[in-house]
Amino acid sequence: MSKLFATLVPIVLSLTASPAFSEPMGLDDVIEHTLANHPDLALAMIQPRIAATEEERIEGQLDTVVSGRGGFTEDQTPVSSAFSPSGTKFLQLQGSVSKPLAGGDTLSLGANFNRADLAFNSPLAPQIASINPAYRNQVDLSYRHPLLRGSGRPAYHQNLAAAEADTHAAALQPQIVAEQLALRALNLYYQLASNEINVQLAKDAVTRARELLAYQRHREEFGLIEAAERLQAEALLATRNMEHQRAQAALVQNRAGLNRLMLRAPDAPLSVMLDGAEPGPAPTLADAMQIAKQHRPELEAQKSRLAAADARLAAASDEQNLQLDIVASLGGRSLNDQAVPALAGGFSLSDRFVALGLEFSDTLGGHSAKSAIHKAELERQQTLLERAQSLERIKDELTTALTGLQTGIQTLDSAKQRADAERRKFEAEMQRYRDGRSDTATVVQFEGDLRIAELAHAIESIMLSRAYHLLAWAEGTLLTNLGQSWPGTGRTEP
Repeated sequence: MSKLFATLVPIVLSLTASPAFSEPMGLDDVIEHTLANHPDLALAMIQPRIAATEEERIEGQLDTVVSGRGGFTEDQTPVSSAFSPSGTKFLQLQGSVSKPLAGGDTLSLGANFNRADLAFNSPLAPQIASINPAYRNQVDLSYRHPLLRGSGRPAYHQNLAAAEADTHAAALQPQIVAEQLALRALNLYYQLASNEINVQLAKDAVTRARELLAYQRHREEFGLIEAAERLQAEALLATRNMEHQRAQAALVQNRAGLNRLMLRAPDAPLSVMLDGAEPGPAPTLADAMQIAKQHRPELEAQKSRLAAADARLAAASDEQNLQLDIVASLGGRSLNDQAVPALAGGFSLSDRFVALGLEFSDTLGGHSAKSAIHKAELERQQTLLERAQSLERIKDELTTALTGLQTGIQTLDSAKQRADAERRKFEAEMQRYRDGRSDTATVVQFEGDLRIAELAHAIESIMLSRAYHLLAWAEGTLLTNLGQSWPGTGRTEP
């Protein structure tokens, strides 16, 4: 393994250090630029803030409710008796304060202060009304305690727990987006590395073809070969030039894609810079799966969504209970011909109101509650299926990466042996050709074999390095391994 990478690193670094690419970047630099600038990540960061507003809304269920009302009315009515009031001027002030408690109870305080001035047609009738105008004050303190539905206020506690779980899941969304952007950057990065190697090898092939053509022209001048053999060399050079142009076009296209992922100009100078570090041993699938369960953010988000589904199911189940509440009330009453004594007397229990009651209500059929429960159960089942689906997908990703590692090491060794053998074969055939013991067609064929073998060796080395990084991505540790904070610069992992 060490010997393999010792021979691999100089090859890859020499191919990627071309002066045509003036700004070499490592994979960590590419991912850092992507996470710092990509709009998808900025968009994902808004989601936790939106989700947090639901927590604030639910917490508002325990807010104190204050209400008030004031008004003046005048009523003139015909009467059948001279002692009946023919008109009433009524001034009323009402106010109440209600405080829902976290345990499900509700405490209310209400006050009603009014002034009534009666008018009579008969001059003797006002003497019958001992207090006119009359000031009245009524103060009531009420306490409601639910026995069944609403006991413990599950609508508040469970929905708040669901909202907090949703907020946690939303807070993981930037990390999920960051992981997906890192995967895109990784694939484009190694594709660009393959393009650069392909361009360099194509350039080397063009150089060999030009040297062969120059040699053939020299021999043709002395009549040692026919024109057809020189034409074969010209055709080989044309083919190699075309392959070089294709490699350049693919390089420009993929470089533009990687630049745009980093929100740079498409034609910004860019080349890869592989660090040449030797990867460590590959873990087993079971060990890799355990690492992924601890680090993959989508699994943690699904866990939070499952907790939210459980909480909503508990809240929906409470709505199916009967409404059975105990209501206790205690109030003071006062009546006086002056405002201040009447106002103060309302807080005295000399004249009072005491009540203790039991309130019952139920909805026949309960279709709304049953529908809410059924919906919560389906959402919970959906979350469980999504988690199972994610686990299988992650297992597939790990299997692909591990298989690529296991086969890539052997394939790279074989590709290196083949490239060395093709190089020796081509050099030997060129010597035979110079000695006049071979023909141009064989040299052309052997040169093509050498180029294919060199390209295969270089690509296999790139794919092996990519497989190690893909394994880290599938385990959820790629950003950490590259020393990246998440989901962008200036942030640390939770």
